[in-house]
Amino acid sequence: MVRCFCVMSFVVVVAALLHPAWGAPLPPMQPVTVEGTIERVQWSPATKIPGRPGFSGSLGKDRVEAAHFRLTLGEFRGVDAATAWRLNHLTGEMVSATTDERQPPAYLILKLDDDDPQALVPGMRIRVRDYVVSGDEGGTWTRYQSRDVLSRPAEPVPKAK
Repeated sequence: MVRCFCVMSFVVVVAALLHPAWGAPLPPMQPVTVEGTIERVQWSPATKIPGRPGFSGSLGKDRVEAAHFRLTLGEFRGVDAATAWRLNHLTGEMVSATTDERQPPAYLILKLDDDDPQALVPGMRIRVRDYVVSGDEGGTWTRYQSRDVLSRPAEPVPKAK
């Protein structure tokens, strides 16, 4: 009887892992407030993504990824090393197998929805309040309470003629 139960349990677990229609949401995270200097900016327009038949969650549905920035922040603060690494992983940043994740990364990657491709530029210091990354097998999405520009890059001095 016990052996039969073990075999049946094994079959159920394997079937669950192989079944494409079950969603896999990301574990929830607590909102964080992050501050940093923008080192690199990449803006992407809104994109339609077709759903994949037979899958649940967002992967199985047609969806639109909002226009957004992918920012590289240097000199950041507000999160511990583990949270910084998690945020970077969730935004698709790959790291070396030899990386010591007990130390904070040199930079932080954030994804911020915004329709204006000129809203953020390198050199700005920003604060993002209550930033959260969520997602499932269809991708990740972010939300935040507010985004404040703390300082702007210095304007270049015109050359004398």
